[in-house]
Amino acid sequence: VNQYLLSSNSSVEHAEIKRLKLFAKHGVAAKLVTRDFDPVLHHTLPRFGLNDTQLVNMFDFFANTTDYQGQPLHTADLHLPFDYQVGTGNNSREVKEGQRLVGEVFFAGGTVGEVNQVDWYDPAGNLTLRERYDLRGYKAIDEFFGQDGQMYFERYYRPDGSMYLERYYVQSVQNTPINSLNVLRNYQGKDYYFDNLDDLFVFFLNELNKSTKTTNAFIADRPAMAIQPVLQMDDKAKKYLW
Repeated sequence: VNQYLLSSNSSVEHAEIKRLKLFAKHGVAAKLVTRDFDPVLHHTLPRFGLNDTQLVNMFDFFANTTDYQGQPLHTADLHLPFDYQVGTGNNSREVKEGQRLVGEVFFAGGTVGEVNQVDWYDPAGNLTLRERYDLRGYKAIDEFFGQDGQMYFERYYRPDGSMYLERYYVQSVQNTPINSLNVLRNYQGKDYYFDNLDDLFVFFLNELNKSTKTTNAFIADRPAMAIQPVLQMDDKAKKYLW
C-alpha cells in the first residue's frame, strides 16, 4: 500500500517493484495499491517491467478503469468549435476566438502531441476550468476555479463520460484549497460522503479487500499516508507495517 508510483521513485517504490517480481516468480498473487490520481500511471508501469494486473489505483477502482485500454487523444480529437483558431507548438497550443485567448491545450511530456490538460479562460483572462486527461484517451477530471484563482470543485469521470466522484474545497488562511468533502456517486447504487481523502482511502481498501474471496495481506509501505488507513480497515485482513 503506497501513495503513488512515479517515473522517478524512492527506495520505497523500488523495493515494492522487486517484491512484486519476487511474488510473481513464486506464483503468489500480489498488487501494488496506490492512492493518488495519476493520468500517466499506466504508461509508467512498463518502464519498470510491470503490467496492469500488478497494480490497482483507488481512482481506477471506482472508475472501473483498472485494465482500461484506449487510444491517445490529440488536439483534433477534442472537437473544438469550428470558429476557434488553434495555434501551433510542441508543448502546448493556444486556442483563440479572434484576438481573445479562450483556452490552451497542453501536451504530456515525452509524447508527441498527446493531450494532458486543457485550460479555459473567461473574457478577463481568468482560469475558470481545467480539463485533465488520462493518457489512455479520455477526460478524467474537470477542475473549477473561482475569481481568486483557487480551485473549489472537481468532478471525476469514466471513459463513457459518467461521473463517479465529486470533490469540494474551501480556502485556508493561507488562501490555498483544502479538501472539505468527497462524494462517491452511485457506487453500487448508493452515494457515499467522506470528509477527507484518507476516509475515502479506508473505504476503498475495505472494498478492495471484499472484491476477493481470499484472506488478503495489506502491507503499509509509506508510513505517513499508509499506516493509519490500513489500521482503520474494519474488513477482515492481515495487516503489516513495513
